[in-house]
Amino acid sequence: MRLILILIIFILIACNNQSKNPCIPPTFSTVDQTNNNMRISEKRAPPKIASPVSIDSIIIYVSDSMVGGIVAKSIKTDSTLWTKQIYEIKYDKDMEEDVQWVFIDSMVYDCKYLYIHNEKNAVYRLDLTNLHVTKP
Repeated sequence: MRLILILIIFILIACNNQSKNPCIPPTFSTVDQTNNNMRISEKRAPPKIASPVSIDSIIIYVSDSMVGGIVAKSIKTDSTLWTKQIYEIKYDKDMEEDVQWVFIDSMVYDCKYLYIHNEKNAVYRLDLTNLHVTKP
């Protein structure tokens, strides 16, 4: 709850100062939420996943069927608008696949971008106008 409040305050401040300062990528911290939809082996801890992000009438959340992917849905119609693979995992064939999964653990919307952070501490920036992913 505290993280959500901090994120809301950050976004409000960033939007109020948008004309004065260029957008600065936010600082991330892991959200303490377990993904109960994926079956995880006993060899890895349950993942911490990002809370959904609401933008206007759209909700964006971590895909439960695509590791490293997100889904955007219309809040009004509950229909999927798009899915996007943010990053891919290069699997080592000598290791079990599920222990190599890297989950998205936080997302922050700021200045037309969705910043995405994963368990390996990598940050990606998704431009919501064209769905282009970059590393800031």
